[in-house]
Amino acid sequence: MVIPDHQISLVATQRFGRRFLVNFDLSASSDYIGAVFNPATFGSRAYRFRGIAKADLGASYTLPLSESRSLRFFGYVDNLFDREYFESGFRTPGRSGRAGASISF
Repeated sequence: MVIPDHQISLVATQRFGRRFLVNFDLSASSDYIGAVFNPATFGSRAYRFRGIAKADLGASYTLPLSESRSLRFFGYVDNLFDREYFESGFRTPGRSGRAGASISF
């Protein structure tokens, strides 16, 4: 099991008016020891991984279409500062983003 000794998470959400929303998520942890598996020998070794320091940023805007319908546009950036880190021994992608729209009726 891979659990760091110390972890912290901070989430801040700010609404601007009734339509615009911004979300910031910061996660950090201390170094941790994880097992690295060797598929050739079926053995594993303990390895110390550097702790995580990762920030994500999201935003959305809701456009009312009628009294009961709305269109929401959203965007999200993972790993905002493009930090290299590992999860359970696997290197994670650098900065990435996604965007989309949803309709409510």
